Amino acid sequence: YKPKSQPETKDESSNKISDIRLRSKLVESVEEKRKIEESPAHASSVRALRTKVVTDFTSEVAPKLIISKSKTEVKAKKKTQTRSRLSSTMPGYISKQNKEDKEARESKNKGISPKTQAVRIRQNQLELYRKNPCVPESFLQFVEEIHQESRITPAEEIRLGTLCQKAQKLHEVYDNLVAKYNREPTDEEYMAASDNISMESLRNCLDVGLEAKNLLVTSNLRLIQKVVNMYVRNGMGSEYNAADMMEEGTLALIRAAEKFKPTRGFRFSTYAMYWIRSAIKSSFLTQTRLIKIPQRLIETNKKVLKVAEELEFLLGRQPTTAELSEAAEVTSSQMSRCAEANNLICGSLDESLVNSFKPGEKSKDTLHSTVGENAETEEMAIDHSYERGNLIATMRRYLTPHQVDLIMLRYGLVDAKVLPHGFSGPLTIAKISHLVGLKPHKVRSQIHNGLRQMKHLVTNEDGLGEFSL
Repeated sequence: YKPKSQPETKDESSNKISDIRLRSKLVESVEEKRKIEESPAHASSVRALRTKVVTDFTSEVAPKLIISKSKTEVKAKKKTQTRSRLSSTMPGYISKQNKEDKEARESKNKGISPKTQAVRIRQNQLELYRKNPCVPESFLQFVEEIHQESRITPAEEIRLGTLCQKAQKLHEVYDNLVAKYNREPTDEEYMAASDNISMESLRNCLDVGLEAKNLLVTSNLRLIQKVVNMYVRNGMGSEYNAADMMEEGTLALIRAAEKFKPTRGFRFSTYAMYWIRSAIKSSFLTQTRLIKIPQRLIETNKKVLKVAEELEFLLGRQPTTAELSEAAEVTSSQMSRCAEANNLICGSLDESLVNSFKPGEKSKDTLHSTVGENAETEEMAIDHSYERGNLIATMRRYLTPHQVDLIMLRYGLVDAKVLPHGFSGPLTIAKISHLVGLKPHKVRSQIHNGLRQMKHLVTNEDGLGEFSL
């Protein structure tokens, strides 16, 4: 039994018609798409698109992946290299010791009391200082005085730092008053600017702050010795002075004590090491060269050299100036300036001169003797003055006064104070003619006649005595 179907409404019939039309459009679009894909133009465009994608990947993404991979290879290569047993050249840092050396040291010191270990360390330090030529006797005395000072606890650091900061604030108030009034402030002005504290309390606070700063500095002088020891262990030569580095570190430690703020939660040793390392490194760089070079130029040159080494490893060739400038983020002019400053060569005046054509032969001449021949001494100046006076007197004896004046103007024998402004030294024929009021050809003829007569007198044997200069 099949029930009779109900007649369709208008809406249902219109929906069926729209669905049929949509299906026909979809079929037509699929057929058109298939025809387009089968056409040769579409195939060539697809190939061009694939080529573009590959090119973009190789030009942008691939180099970054290669560089990152190469950097990891560089780091791995540096790790595999044998580590030097010397301390790191970075002030205050020690190179990491491997596990075997650490275990051997611990087993060696096992069963030894801390006092015995401290005595051994002290003896090793003294032996190191005595063998090194850069350590003077004054440094040893200073180190002995350092180890006589007792250390302080973290709680004492906070207390001393607080007292030092109070004194520093009072000093800042005083300096501000001096800058404001351009004179030393009175006691009333100082007390008014210091929240009406009595002068006795102010003086007491300043004295206590000074004592706190001194105690904070003297109890941490071992920090300076620790940083200086890094340089001494790395084999500083006799051209360096460890005492000067210790002095610069002490000044930096004093500055750190003045700037230390305990409320920030850091230990004083952590804060002071920054100042100490910076000062000692600056002192080391200053002693490295006879001519001082700004530290920023040295740091920039180190950065450029490091980047150049990495680029050479990555590229397999020497990098160009443009590549190196872009990688180091430094302009080419700055690179050339840093390289020129770091490649300065200093010589000695007493160093013997070397003949490039005879490399094995040693010359007795020095740069000092060569320069001395060209320099005019006081005795030579006196001799030249005498010869000049003798020459002028001889010319006045045999020539006319007019010829003598013209020759003296031509060859700069007239005192510059007598001549007008702009006519000093040897003058040209045009200037002489303008000065004396004669035509240039007449001035030239007068000078030539006078010189001809003088030449005749000099060639005459009887006249040689007159010109014995």
